[in-house]
Amino acid sequence: MPVMTLSAARSLFNESWLLLAGLVLVFAAVPPRPAAAVEVSVLVEHAKGVEDIDALDFLAPGELVDLGESGELTLTYLSSCRHERIQGGIVIIGETNSTASGGVIDVSIVPCKAQKIDQTADTRTLTVLRPFQETRNILSPQPDVIVFSVFPVLKSLAKVGSVKLVRLDRDEPERELRLKNGVGDFHSLRLRLEPNGLYKIINGETDTIFQVDSDAATDTKAILSRLVVI
Repeated sequence: MPVMTLSAARSLFNESWLLLAGLVLVFAAVPPRPAAAVEVSVLVEHAKGVEDIDALDFLAPGELVDLGESGELTLTYLSSCRHERIQGGIVIIGETNSTASGGVIDVSIVPCKAQKIDQTADTRTLTVLRPFQETRNILSPQPDVIVFSVFPVLKSLAKVGSVKLVRLDRDEPERELRLKNGVGDFHSLRLRLEPNGLYKIINGETDTIFQVDSDAATDTKAILSRLVVI
């Protein structure tokens, strides 16, 4: 068996060290991948006897909720406008509807217009997706959201304390709205909007345009029918 000399061993060690250092530099130069995002599918409108889930939370497909024997959950799906009242059982969240094993689901359809909201998988941070403001027609802007009640509900994902309300289709004074934990219910604020009215919510440097449907109702039953996410 040939015997490696001391100089040859040192040379092999130096080459191996340089190769390892090069690999470290290569991996260090590769930027980390952004956290995967999933699109949430459903809004929680009411929860009773359920841990870690509250009203106005969003859930993504594949999530499981154990209601036990007496827990209750009211959900509305963003894309299908399917309104579900579920009592008991284990609920599996889908893309357009839920499956309840051992529970009872009461289903109805409510008016809504889909809003796309993404959630990062690791931090559960929510982001509402809107068209670029630079592409808007300033003279005749299209609404980002349509609400079907004269009493909208605002939900700030950043939980800001106040926003500004501006009417776009008529000359009216600008209003400042105070939010509680990032939520503002126009019914609680005693502020009734007009059917077919076009409004803008200014939230810092961003804004969201919404329109009240021409046949908007006065009831406040389905939150998704009157929800504006900002």
